[in-house]
Amino acid sequence: MQQCGAVRKAPRRAGRSALLAAALRDPPGLYLPGADRSPGAGLRGAVPDAARILRRVSSPEARIEGIDARLADPLVPERARKAACFVMLLPPVGNMSNPFYSVHPRRNDRFVAAHPPLRRLFPETDFAEFVFTGHLLGVLAATCDARFAVIARALRPLWLERLRLHLGLLPPRGVMLHLPAPHRIPLPLDDVQALCGKGRRVLRADLARFNETAAALAGAMAALHAAAAARA
Repeated sequence: MQQCGAVRKAPRRAGRSALLAAALRDPPGLYLPGADRSPGAGLRGAVPDAARILRRVSSPEARIEGIDARLADPLVPERARKAACFVMLLPPVGNMSNPFYSVHPRRNDRFVAAHPPLRRLFPETDFAEFVFTGHLLGVLAATCDARFAVIARALRPLWLERLRLHLGLLPPRGVMLHLPAPHRIPLPLDDVQALCGKGRRVLRADLARFNETAAALAGAMAALHAAAAARA
């Protein structure tokens, strides 16, 4: 009897392992439910576990992931075409290459080089000491608020345009999580909200109130599930 029970449970374990392996093919801050089903399958069956998704897309790796890494990932467009919806963590504004500095193409939190406009704006700064963008932006902000504001004003619309390109690769239904963090450049949330349309929404994620946030995400995903079922 025990052997039969083990046999019955094996496919379930294999199924969960396959789903987990599939999820890990997505960038840390992006989850594409249904991406391993046939195109047009829609969101059918049970709504995915919101708590598990929240843990994955708010992991330390996800929080430093920049928009450049998502746009450069060759698997995202292919998987997104098969996905029923998406859940994504909005990436930090400062973790992307821009006219002032460049970042590592895969680890966008890594500072690579300062460009001439940044060197002219902060001539007193030795950029050789920086490894991470957070350290760079923190020092620049502490050096001069007014000059740092020039960088922030330039980066926000650039980030927004790259987010627009990223959303163009994703399904029309999805949830964008805003995780408040001590980033030096705040996200332009009003502009992000304007990109949402009917099938997308921005959800504030508070990890200090994890259960409440997971419940809110579950409700948002249930609404996506119902909308997909209605169109099926």
